[in-house]
Amino acid sequence: LPDVDYASDSHRPKPPMPENVDDPTEALMSFMSEFENRFGPEHPDFFLGPLQDALKEAFTGPAKNRRPLVIYVHHDHSVFSNIFCSTVLCDDTVVSFIRENCVFWAWDVTFDTNKARLLTQVSQMFGSVAADSFRIYDEKRLPVLYVVSQTGNSLSSLEISAALNAPIGLDEVMGNLFSVVENFQETKQRLTQEETERDTRERVKAEQDAAYQESLRLDREKEEDRVRAEQEAQIQEAIEASKREAEEVEAKEAADKREKEEKAMANHLPDEPDASDPNAYVVGMRLPGGERMMRRFHSSETLQVCKND
Repeated sequence: LPDVDYASDSHRPKPPMPENVDDPTEALMSFMSEFENRFGPEHPDFFLGPLQDALKEAFTGPAKNRRPLVIYVHHDHSVFSNIFCSTVLCDDTVVSFIRENCVFWAWDVTFDTNKARLLTQVSQMFGSVAADSFRIYDEKRLPVLYVVSQTGNSLSSLEISAALNAPIGLDEVMGNLFSVVENFQETKQRLTQEETERDTRERVKAEQDAAYQESLRLDREKEEDRVRAEQEAQIQEAIEASKREAEEVEAKEAADKREKEEKAMANHLPDEPDASDPNAYVVGMRLPGGERMMRRFHSSETLQVCKND
């Protein structure tokens, strides 16, 4: 079909994707709406968002949930577009298979500005080589289905496993889709096993780290208990030392007081008379410890003198 000015042709449907829409989600919602106006509601489920988000939906998360990404590139001036959409893309078998096994993302390149946006997104996610493979398809070889799969565990391991461009029939499309999905199942199994082994290693490491941290915690508690016990012992020893010092000081003060009192009483005692003095008498006292003390006093001295002695 020749290029058509949408604005001047009232009989032609409006373009599937506006020319100057910067928001990919808004552009894809417009594409899906026009697609349903032309071909009905039975179609693969469009992922409404940037290509980057569609790739994350397909190839991140648990390995067992990953799916190939089918990218549909549409050109409204291609003679194959209507036939491909109605007989292949909206076929019940294709719709069911893509819904169950793939993520589906579409883009329209009727306008050069939208083609440039597509190439920019592809370059960012796949690199310049992949962008060149998108660039080589003109409207005569469109529409085209790209089937993207994954060989490793990251988005850097993506590859374009199939490029199914018009004219292509239903059987060939289904055969290619089935082959890519079947091959991707092997990749999923390998990635799932690697993921399980990685999770096991991380769980063991986490358990070891937790055990190590618990051991450190117990060691810290033991050290804290030891330091606390030493501090308490030092405090108790200081208290006892202070108590002994106070008792020693008190005992010394008491001894000094007794000594002073004894000296004072001794100064008041009269001289002991000679044993030959006929007026002397002997006073004996038994001390509490059993010791016996004897002293002579003059008969003229009172009992108070004996008491002071």
